[in-house]
Amino acid sequence: MANLRVGIQLETPATLGPRDARAVDIAFLDDVVSRRAGVKMLSAPNESSPPALLTHVPGHWSYRLPVGSEQTRASRFLACPEQPRCSLEQLRATLAVVEPVAGTAPYRLPVRELAFSDLKTGTLLKDVHNLAEWVVNHDDLLEPDQLRNLGVQVIRYRRDATRGRNLIVSSTSQSGLLLTLVQRRLQALSLGISDSEVRKLSERLVHDATKISGEIALRATKRGEFAGELIGVVLSHALVRDELDVASPQAWYFLDDYASWLGQREGGIADLIVLSPQQVDGKLALRIRVTEAKYVVDSLVPDMRKRSRAQLQNTVDRIRSALFGNPGRLDRDLWLSRLSEFLVQASHAAAAMQTFTGLQRAVRDGTAMIDLRGYSHIFISGPLGSSVASAREDLPEECGSHALQETFSVDAVRDLLLRYFHKQPLSPARELILPGERPWESPAFAAPAPRPTWAHVRARGVVPAPKSVEAPQDKKPPMSTTALSTRSGDVNAEIVPRKQEAAPERTETPSASQPVQTNAEPMEVSASLKVEPVGVKPDSFEQLLARHARLDRAPADDAWLDDTVLRLRQALTRYGLQAQVLGRRLTPNAALVRLQGTDRLHLKDVETRRPQLLTSHGLNVINVAARPNEIIVSIARPERETVSLWDVWGQEPPRRSEHEPDLCLLIGLREMDGEPFYLNLGEPRGSIPTHAPHTLVAGTTGSGKSVLIQNLLIDLAVRNSPRRVRIHIIDPKQGVDYFALEGLPHIEGGLIVDQPRALELLDELVAEMERRYTLFRSERVNKLAAYNAKVGPEGALPVLFVVHDEFAEWMLTDIYRDAVTSVVSRLSVKARAAGIHLLFAAQRPDSTVMPMQLRDNLGNRLVLRVEGEGTSEIALGIKGAERLLGRGHVAARLSGEPDVIFGQVPYLSVEEIASVVSSLVASKRPDPS
Repeated sequence: MANLRVGIQLETPATLGPRDARAVDIAFLDDVVSRRAGVKMLSAPNESSPPALLTHVPGHWSYRLPVGSEQTRASRFLACPEQPRCSLEQLRATLAVVEPVAGTAPYRLPVRELAFSDLKTGTLLKDVHNLAEWVVNHDDLLEPDQLRNLGVQVIRYRRDATRGRNLIVSSTSQSGLLLTLVQRRLQALSLGISDSEVRKLSERLVHDATKISGEIALRATKRGEFAGELIGVVLSHALVRDELDVASPQAWYFLDDYASWLGQREGGIADLIVLSPQQVDGKLALRIRVTEAKYVVDSLVPDMRKRSRAQLQNTVDRIRSALFGNPGRLDRDLWLSRLSEFLVQASHAAAAMQTFTGLQRAVRDGTAMIDLRGYSHIFISGPLGSSVASAREDLPEECGSHALQETFSVDAVRDLLLRYFHKQPLSPARELILPGERPWESPAFAAPAPRPTWAHVRARGVVPAPKSVEAPQDKKPPMSTTALSTRSGDVNAEIVPRKQEAAPERTETPSASQPVQTNAEPMEVSASLKVEPVGVKPDSFEQLLARHARLDRAPADDAWLDDTVLRLRQALTRYGLQAQVLGRRLTPNAALVRLQGTDRLHLKDVETRRPQLLTSHGLNVINVAARPNEIIVSIARPERETVSLWDVWGQEPPRRSEHEPDLCLLIGLREMDGEPFYLNLGEPRGSIPTHAPHTLVAGTTGSGKSVLIQNLLIDLAVRNSPRRVRIHIIDPKQGVDYFALEGLPHIEGGLIVDQPRALELLDELVAEMERRYTLFRSERVNKLAAYNAKVGPEGALPVLFVVHDEFAEWMLTDIYRDAVTSVVSRLSVKARAAGIHLLFAAQRPDSTVMPMQLRDNLGNRLVLRVEGEGTSEIALGIKGAERLLGRGHVAARLSGEPDVIFGQVPYLSVEEIASVVSSLVASKRPDPS
């Protein structure tokens, strides 16, 4: 970092230096394009048949306008492009005042737009690319295709998961290193063409790879072995492009660019997805192909076949289950909207624009037929004369209909590359695997599963208050057993199961296009109103667990483990240290090597040589721990293993507690022995002691902090009835990390995103604690469990959980800081017995945002990767959290435990969270009372 220089400068013209040298390495543009955009009005795209109010979900519609292949214009709707009739009328009335027009005005929508043909904008983009080797664009309006249309190379693109700003890294400089790496790979195949032709072939491969995604070229430049991956991805692209007909419109995407948007992990999914429109019986249809390519030597073919098949199946099955699952799934509309968004983002020729625009709506509405299949392509790069022959194998239905795994021998790869170079079709080389068979020509169109049918809503009167201690009239009423407060504006509505519709007061179920009719006054439908699907019952949690959990772990990388242990022993011996290995173990994150502790090997001996072990021996030591007569060294794996929450649940399936709350919550897998470990807020359970009532979660961006909190809340909801546990979530980030959990019946009052309501909640917590102690005194008991046992189910009080995410932002406000510190201090002594638990989360819990008094009262510390040693010492109490690997690698310091526990937080995708929430909503059964 000593060589890093940061400067802020005005927009000044920049010219290239000698040999096209740039003055700086990186230039950062933050909303530079979007700030120059103006606002104009466009006619509503579908005003003749607007969507129904109760079925309209604005988040499922793309706000971007399609981009033509020659278009240099960035446009984005400021309102949802498809609006119900009432919303269109409101917009028309507003615009009649703001921007009146003569005569009857059509329905119009505001659009932000910027033309790159504008002199100032075009000059700015040219100058900044002349100034810097790489330009980092952080912008909510700019799209990759607009830069490509200007002749700018897009190096990296990350689509924001929450419709915020996208990250685009672009450049106009050329990298000679990548061409050299690709040339070497091609020369090793002895293609029989001249050196100049090999260079032209390399240039075309790099150009086509960069056109798909700059990330492919970037990886190949950073690590030479990925130059082979580049060749494999381009060949896979060319094979499927020929299959779909080169002349047909196609939209190609590199899936790792959209991993976070799709709720998946980079490196664990397939390579490419392509969408191509088709006419089937006069109707628009969509062909989707997903490909996963490996370019390997023949000795790695068996392993790469398995890995490629697994990555392909993981990707395709997730889409297939959502689109065609029977009964229809709740995430069906979400996936259809994602596919529709892909169609909008594609850059198309002018003749294809109208086709894609019409298909976009048909896909989102679920009326377009879809042909989904996956291909696994294995390209053998050598050695020349390899005996491994070409082969074709049918893949299971989870990879799509007519899915294939095709292996191309060295000779077949040479044939493919030569055909690619001469711009000839690749299908003849593909046919030679099994002459006479062309399974890719067999269509397999199917209609998406029908949308789940929703219950209708019946208005009702005042909700009777549950039994509680009567409050004096001049005081604020206490919190009830199911809610902290009742606020004006909440919708008094209930969900009416279809089987009860015979009751006289019920109305007929409205159609999707008709408004709901009730006998009550017209009411506003709140966005927080929860409805449940009827007619199609979601799977129970037990069924989901049985389907997803895998008790068999992924195959261990024993060869790497043996090599790592050998290199560690050799390194320590070279430094004059005794290194007797007592045992070894592979964890999802690291190799654990147990060494004999002696007078010639101390913990400090390994700690002080950590830099040398990394730089000289390639051993990334992330932790060194001492045990009686042992020293345990943790060495990071080059490719970490993803741990699924389903698999951890499968080891010890959670059981719902109907009588007493189960407060033993899953954190993850312990690295020392691979067993699950827990945050226990209840009574001691076996070898698990009772931990402190309140918890701090710390970790920088990308460390997995939000995933950990989501896991704790889901595990809490799975184990407990909504009547036994209530959850309150405070999130200054507008709740963007908790949208998937909003449907949980345990969550009280929706997500709290403003300071006044958060302060109100904290005050109510203290009042509720005092109220509960008054109840305990009247029943002569000393804690919540004893009180509930004495009063029975009707009078039982729930355990209250309060989650406060990213509290550091609001702690800079003195009023909020003082209130939080005071509340936590009061709750720290009496909250456990009253059944109230706090969980606070922050990226950097230093003294400026977290006073010592507050920090000391949060006895449990769940710390993920942090920025530096100082933050680690503040959050965890020791150094070491700065060396955690991120993405769920956690260090837990729990009160009552003798040592810090290192482990891995399991992962659950957004779709899987939705399925769990749906199962819990559907299984809301009455308590034994």
